[in-house]
Amino acid sequence: MAAESSVKVPRIKLGSQGLQVSTQGLGCMGMTPLSGPPNPEPYMIKLIHHAINSGITFLDTSDIYGQKTNEILLGKALKDGMREKVELATKFGIRFVNGQTDICGDPAYVRAACEASLKRLDIDCIDLYYQHRIDTRVPIEVTILGTDWMSGGQPDKLEFLMFDIDRILRAGGLFWLDNFYCSNEDKKKDLTRLIERFGYKKLKWVVGEKINGSGKSGVYLSAVLQKP
Repeated sequence: MAAESSVKVPRIKLGSQGLQVSTQGLGCMGMTPLSGPPNPEPYMIKLIHHAINSGITFLDTSDIYGQKTNEILLGKALKDGMREKVELATKFGIRFVNGQTDICGDPAYVRAACEASLKRLDIDCIDLYYQHRIDTRVPIEVTILGTDWMSGGQPDKLEFLMFDIDRILRAGGLFWLDNFYCSNEDKKKDLTRLIERFGYKKLKWVVGEKINGSGKSGVYLSAVLQKP
């Protein structure tokens, strides 16, 4: 196994319950592309191990990346004690139905997605669980409170992406803001005041452009539900 790097990557605290992550994370989406030839698995695992041994311990994946193969790759990479060295984030909320993408926040689906991710990753707890996209057909309160994971304790933290002001207000005091990006300066000022009013912490996303080059996205907000 490679020796640990002498360069120390700073760490920050997320939320109020002790989760600490490296300030630089490793996004794993490109390791299992949706199209084109697959990347050699041994090389990808070696890359993940190199990042961990360099102090980059915050790993990000999703059940949609590589149509579920990305989580399987991470599961293989985190054997032999590597799991204990990392903070692992994965996502739910986007699925393929009859060849089309579908956004789903139904509680039964969410619980099933969580259990399936745990199996693919071969772990018993997800450190940070994201809702990849908000299902506008299902009230956010139903997605949060209707999913029977509180007693099971499978995700340590639950994060929701693509929020708007209304959903922040409806979430009330349950949430802690983790990421904040807004390309509209006027909206950004209003949102910043609202965020500060609730005492939420703010972190900017590194990337603000849509992958397909169609321009900057409008407003990206996310919030973390603290596990009781």
